[in-house]
Amino acid sequence: MAFINWNDSLNLGIVEVDAQHQNLIRLINELHDRVKGGGNQGEIEAVLGEISAEIKEHFAAEERYFDLFLYPERDSHRGIHGLLVRQIDELLEQTRDGAMPVTDSVLQFVKDWFLTHMTGSDLVYAVWMKHKGFVDPQNGRFTQES
Repeated sequence: MAFINWNDSLNLGIVEVDAQHQNLIRLINELHDRVKGGGNQGEIEAVLGEISAEIKEHFAAEERYFDLFLYPERDSHRGIHGLLVRQIDELLEQTRDGAMPVTDSVLQFVKDWFLTHMTGSDLVYAVWMKHKGFVDPQNGRFTQES
């Protein structure tokens, strides 16, 4: 059974963003599988590194749309992104240094911050963008490209 299961309640209704979120969930599930399956340190670090890189790419994509559509909460949302990036990078660094092994509590932390962000502040901007007409309600695609 997956650590995080994608379901309709996680769907923001924006195709590009939902695909990125699904990929991040896949990586978090892979991290869980490596930790629970006795993966070696190098494998665990590699997956954490992928998560970090994907998060940065995902946040950059979101922020391009915030700027393009002049999302009024873009500065505060950027601040949240910065905090999450610092947290995952610190976790990766501490794991590489051997200071913090990836345990159940670390896995739960990664899961919780991702789901909280996705169903919280991401949902707020998705609703705003759809309400303003920046997302096509028929196909879930942005009406303008960055």
